[in-house]
Amino acid sequence: MSIESNASQIRSVLRGLNGSSDGEIEASVVISTDGFPLASALNDNIDSDRYAAMSASLLSLANRTIEEIHIGRMRQVMVIGTEGMMLLNYVSSEAVLAIAARPKANLGKILINTKNCVARLQPFFK
Repeated sequence: MSIESNASQIRSVLRGLNGSSDGEIEASVVISTDGFPLASALNDNIDSDRYAAMSASLLSLANRTIEEIHIGRMRQVMVIGTEGMMLLNYVSSEAVLAIAARPKANLGKILINTKNCVARLQPFFK
């Protein structure tokens, strides 16, 4: 089965992630490693194409940095800003879960929920 045929199921998993965060997650999107959105659950003020492309650029830079300093394979990227945080987690070698959360989000809860979401998404990318 193709990703397109599973897009509604993937979106349902993403909506479940957003819902499990008590409003702390503002955006979740599964992107291809080359920067295309595959499925998303985003607020209206977030452009999924732009978010996916920028996330892929950040992912690429993180991967090159990890290779340069010889610390294994990249598993997760975390960016914390004054107005929120962003996490990138590999779902498969070709797909990444990108989330954006509010600044006062419970980081532990976000990390656990994101990890569980990745596990639910992985069967779609085998």
